Amino acid sequence: MRRAISRLEKVNHLMVVQNNENLTILRDEAAQYVKRLQKDRLVDDFGKMQELMAQSKQFLNQTAQETSFLLRNLSSRMSELEQCTKNAQKHTTFLRSLYYDAIQSRHDNIDEAHAKTFGWVLSSRSSALVDWLRNDGNLFWIQGKAGSGKSTLVKFLYQSQNMRLHLRSWAGTKRLVIAKYFFWNSGTALQKSQEGLLRSLLFEILRACPELIDLVYSDRHECDGMDTVVGSWTRQELMCTFEKLMSARLSTRFFFLIDGLDEYKGDTLELVETIYKLSSLPDIKVCTSSRPWTQFVNAFGDNEKSIIKLEDLTKGDMRCYVFDRLQSNRYFQELTSDISAYTAIANEVVARAQGVFLWVVLVVRSLLEGATYADSFTDMYARLEAFPKDLDAYFRHIIDDIPAIYRRRTALTLRIALDADRPLPLSTYYFVDELTTDPWFALKLDQIGGTSFEFNKIRRRMTARLDGRCKGLLEVVPNSLLDGPLRSRQVEFMHRTVKDFLLSIGTESVTLEALPADFDSYSVLCHAFLAETKLTNGNPVKPVRDFTRYAALVKDEDIETRKIDLATYDIEDEYKDRSVPFARLAHQNGFLWYVRREQAENSTQSIEKSLEDVLNMLGDPEAVETGRLPATTRCLLESACKQDAGTIFAVAKDFIEKWLPEDQNSAQLKQQVYEIQEPFASSGYRPDIVSSAENNKA
Repeated sequence: MRRAISRLEKVNHLMVVQNNENLTILRDEAAQYVKRLQKDRLVDDFGKMQELMAQSKQFLNQTAQETSFLLRNLSSRMSELEQCTKNAQKHTTFLRSLYYDAIQSRHDNIDEAHAKTFGWVLSSRSSALVDWLRNDGNLFWIQGKAGSGKSTLVKFLYQSQNMRLHLRSWAGTKRLVIAKYFFWNSGTALQKSQEGLLRSLLFEILRACPELIDLVYSDRHECDGMDTVVGSWTRQELMCTFEKLMSARLSTRFFFLIDGLDEYKGDTLELVETIYKLSSLPDIKVCTSSRPWTQFVNAFGDNEKSIIKLEDLTKGDMRCYVFDRLQSNRYFQELTSDISAYTAIANEVVARAQGVFLWVVLVVRSLLEGATYADSFTDMYARLEAFPKDLDAYFRHIIDDIPAIYRRRTALTLRIALDADRPLPLSTYYFVDELTTDPWFALKLDQIGGTSFEFNKIRRRMTARLDGRCKGLLEVVPNSLLDGPLRSRQVEFMHRTVKDFLLSIGTESVTLEALPADFDSYSVLCHAFLAETKLTNGNPVKPVRDFTRYAALVKDEDIETRKIDLATYDIEDEYKDRSVPFARLAHQNGFLWYVRREQAENSTQSIEKSLEDVLNMLGDPEAVETGRLPATTRCLLESACKQDAGTIFAVAKDFIEKWLPEDQNSAQLKQQVYEIQEPFASSGYRPDIVSSAENNKA
């Protein structure tokens, strides 16, 4: 710096620049700064700073390289994550196509085995079931009388760790997957069908082994991204999927527990064939249970090493159950401390039971009731002596004890329970009661939504009514699906034997009360679900779905007298207010009472008749003015379009040419026509007239 200033001074001198004094001052100040820098060691610090900057630059270069490497890995992982997400979505969609709401409900509603019962079935390696579980053998049959405890035993087996330990001997080094299914005569259509059986088993297999979905997904690629509805699988597709999985030589073995073959609704021989097909596939064992019907005896009864007869093996369990229940009851304890008294009465109950565990449960319930009244042991034996000797006699005894004032309501309630194709919500019976008092109750109800206080009142009131008029034949149980406050409880028969008893003799003969000649369960249920729709807070999809299902069962000639058409309008109005696609739900549930059902199957005449009805409805000024036409009409058209496209296209052309070009048609009518013609286009009919119609709309 000094040299630079000296050079600058010389240049200035040569150029006669008059600033030497300033330069001198600057030179002296610069010298002072240099001395100060040296004195304060700032120069050394500056050097260190430069060194640190060099190190930082090296560190930054290294960090940049590592960051670049990490980013490349992150990008790779993100791609993998994206692919995993797609696979997970694909797997979830596939599983959703198999899943249905009631897939678990029957298992959940079966009573748990009483402590110390059924332990014998897995305790000894010499037992038939244990030997079969541990070794090769495809099919095992548990047979038993009605009420002998078959379903309770099957649930016990499914929950047992001992059973899994025995099965490990059979599975060896292969992975073991266990799936169960419980047929249910009183449940939904799927719960008593082969489709429900196969869907449930596949769901449990693929949920446990989602990687197996890829083996069968290509055959169902249309599932990708779609909102699958119940019924999208056929029995043939499901069985083919099973066969494809089992032919892949997987390192997995499968064990299926299938309960209640006698509760299947359909051709029993077809069901037996399906069970044999499943059990014959490689790496599969099937344990099933049923009553000893002739078809099952003929199919499964030849190999004595693969059968147990339940009522011959449960005497010890029954004795243990009776003894424990009596001894643990404080009222009974107050009556006696003599253990021999408990043993004696327990032995007597077992001797009379004839292998029917349900009968034992009911007798013990009666004995405990006597204990609350401080019955003596003599009274206890008298109570046992008077108890009906079999279940049918017991059910008849219950109904005979119902007060005469309730008999008519009892007959009506039992008829509704029998005619329903699944357990109904508790609230449905409340609305049925209101409708029998006032047939216009649901139509006049103008309340939208209800309060928790109202819902609790309905539950308490209806629970008490059912207890008074049915005395336990119908039971109120929690709804495991938790479909809102009005559906938090549902009503079921105490046992399947109750339903069998009522079906065998009829509700009117057993209650000695005749229902009105014009009584129609399906119509009453429709109006009950209309009332529920109006009171439901939130999305009323399920009550409307139930409405459409039962409306399809109402006979053609009964529509007007049952006011179902008016109820339909109310439902459509409710859905219009809540922006829910009623027409789609209606179509899914067969909401076609305008078409005579006996002619609806593949009948061109029926299709033409239904379309003719549609056109006549379009010409009805009242229908146009109320704006209630499109939903129902579109439902009819969608059904007809799927049956005979050729006929539909001919009618579609006439329909569009007739209605759209007319200037005199009101804007409201035209809007309905635009909505109604959509099913034509979605079925493949796209002539020029549709384009011109759309232009006309624009």
